[in-house]
Amino acid sequence: MLRTRVQGGGPSSFVVISSWIGSSAVRPSDDEIRRPLILTHHSWRGKIEALWVGALPPPSFIPAGSIEITEADNAIEEEVYSAWESLPLQLLLQWRWDNDREALLLEDAAKNAAQAEQVRIAAERRAEMLRTLTLEGISERTWFENWDEELDGPNLAASRQLLANLVDSLRKAPALTKTVVRQWLRATVKDFNRLDTKNRFIETTHREDICEALEIIMAAARQPELAEEVDKWREW
Repeated sequence: MLRTRVQGGGPSSFVVISSWIGSSAVRPSDDEIRRPLILTHHSWRGKIEALWVGALPPPSFIPAGSIEITEADNAIEEEVYSAWESLPLQLLLQWRWDNDREALLLEDAAKNAAQAEQVRIAAERRAEMLRTLTLEGISERTWFENWDEELDGPNLAASRQLLANLVDSLRKAPALTKTVVRQWLRATVKDFNRLDTKNRFIETTHREDICEALEIIMAAARQPELAEEVDKWREW
């Protein structure tokens, strides 16, 4: 631990991780403690593992003594933030990279394959869900249920109304040609532009939710590819 400061309303400590690993709580030598952990595993390219952590170390951290802080130690700077519990993870990964790399890479490959399969299954389920949507089926849908009614207030009601109007207009259209659906979609995006220009409420989560809602409506209108054009018109 090199220095402390107040961060986020509480004390934070700047910690440089030692590369020393031992099998007991016996105190290592000062030289062993002073050698910082240099990350070379996976995509790391020689970075010193140093970061800011909040509060005090948890009880599972066993004190092994202290050493004098040198000018070289104090010269280490980093603006990365994490938790005490994460500190042993990089140490373990680096040790395995140096001593058990083949097994580690096999585990990584298995995890990546499992994650890719989960993504594929989720994509297939979502695609199937979108294929089964109808305008009638979503006409009574309550949009943006995860928005905060108190914070979003009138913007929530207005946003829901814009989508309800879009669905209603598409349901009443004599023919759902791509041109007709595009016109109504573009008009709705412009209405969202005006609403946001007036109230400046569309943040990242709002944007993602609005785009997802428009994607659902386009799927129900049997013109799912038009959802990709929203980015051309939106100003949020």
